[in-house]
Amino acid sequence: MKVFISYRRDDSIIHSRLIHNELAARFGQGDVFMDIDDIDYGEDFARKINDRLDAADVVVAVIGPQWAGILQRRAHGDDYVRHELARSLAMGKRIVPVLIGNAAPPDAGLPPDLAGLRLLNCLRMEERSLKAHINELVESIRGGSFEDELRERNRLRLARWAGAALGLAMFFAAWLALLDFAGLDTRFASATMWLAQPGTHAPWSGEVLLVAIDEKTQEALGRPFDASWRREHAQLIERLSRAGARSIAFDIFIEREGKPEDDDALEAAITAAKATPVVFAVKRMEGNRPALLPRIAKVAAGGIACGGMKFDYARSMPLAVQRGQLLFPSLALGAFNGGGKVESLSEADRELRVRLVQDDRSPDVGFSSAETKRTVEAACEAIQRGDRIALQWFDPALLPQLRSPDRRVPYEQVLQAAGDAELAAFKDKIVVVGLTLAGRDVFTVPRAGDRWGVELHVEQVDALVRGDVIRPMGFGASIGLMLGLGLAGASMRHALRRRGWGVRVVAALGGIVACAALAVATYRIDHVLVNLPYAVAAFLLSWWLAAWLERRDER
Repeated sequence: MKVFISYRRDDSIIHSRLIHNELAARFGQGDVFMDIDDIDYGEDFARKINDRLDAADVVVAVIGPQWAGILQRRAHGDDYVRHELARSLAMGKRIVPVLIGNAAPPDAGLPPDLAGLRLLNCLRMEERSLKAHINELVESIRGGSFEDELRERNRLRLARWAGAALGLAMFFAAWLALLDFAGLDTRFASATMWLAQPGTHAPWSGEVLLVAIDEKTQEALGRPFDASWRREHAQLIERLSRAGARSIAFDIFIEREGKPEDDDALEAAITAAKATPVVFAVKRMEGNRPALLPRIAKVAAGGIACGGMKFDYARSMPLAVQRGQLLFPSLALGAFNGGGKVESLSEADRELRVRLVQDDRSPDVGFSSAETKRTVEAACEAIQRGDRIALQWFDPALLPQLRSPDRRVPYEQVLQAAGDAELAAFKDKIVVVGLTLAGRDVFTVPRAGDRWGVELHVEQVDALVRGDVIRPMGFGASIGLMLGLGLAGASMRHALRRRGWGVRVVAALGGIVACAALAVATYRIDHVLVNLPYAVAAFLLSWWLAAWLERRDER
């Protein structure tokens, strides 16, 4: 409620000041205007008066004993009080005349532009009952009694408490993932990613290279890919190490013995490449040890290579596996840290502490979520029932393409390079070697097409290099959001209690759209996923509860 006080300084400044102070205490200092307090030096006086008058809901016209006489004397000169009241009458503003002491009500002698004042009921304010008259004025401005106001305040307070309680309940529901039994959590997370897709582009660090084995590679080497390629792997490692590659990860399994001379060559090459650690893919475990040829396990590291799991639009990939006190890296994490140790896993911070072999540091690497494995998949036996998995989520819209020469190099091109100059692009790069053969190790990513497993590992390594992590909203932010939406739903429903059902429906739908827009913006800016179903539920349930409390109170 915005109030404009019209008064004459020569007639009623003391009473006007009292009225201003009392109304400001009830309605707020910024919503009650009085020119002597609210116009700064240097401001355009007339413009300020008109602006505040136009914004006012109620005009209080303070009329003292000399008010009419001053009006007549200034009939042909400047009279801002006349201007204020004439403008208010012309605009149809609600005017409350307040008579001070023995002041007479406006009579027939008023000029035509103020003639409407004669029809208004006046409130007389006398010294002996000043407080009571002030209360009458406040009630008149509000259009209701203090009892009604108190009742409305109690309703609003109750609605807000109810909304806050529901918001808190929705926070705990989100924390416990109560809706995930129906897949709603992951579906809404996927929907948020999909809605944030327009205008996005897939980022790329430039620090990862894919060395691909495809049909042309088989033609160049004169035989299909099999275990006999270990001698070629040895040559590849020797060349990439000499070129200064940061690490080499093979999305290839080395579990069984090959020809002795081939295994000798591979072991010797890995041993010689001291500055360039080598990691091999692991798809199963032998007890608590990665299933890797023992002689190779002595000189190289192993990383669990699983294609990941899809949930609706998005996909997740294992980043690390915890089994009791043991921690095993994924192939991507092994490529990133050079096969170094995973030192710790913090679910509270959603971070892994890893040891970087290349420079002996232990940075923290973020992950998206953690879950306990309930079943064993034939495609990835390395992860057993009961293992705790740190997962990395991926947005298909942000998966980079790996077909350009600066990201993908044919396997045979490395072997056939005439000299080190042709391999200069590999310096300080993380190199991932794998198959891109038709029908081999292919995964369908929703709305992103088919990807070879090695491409998913490369994309996972690149996200680690960039420090890009998709995460759910944190503890404190989630509490604040749910409480805020609970309060917003209850407060909006209370504010619209006297509006038609159509307005309320539109407002409720607007609240839902606002929740979705907030979730999309938060994900787009920070890659943080809002628990959208719980956020919408907090808003709508608090809206409904406020309406129910109102109906109950009216009965």
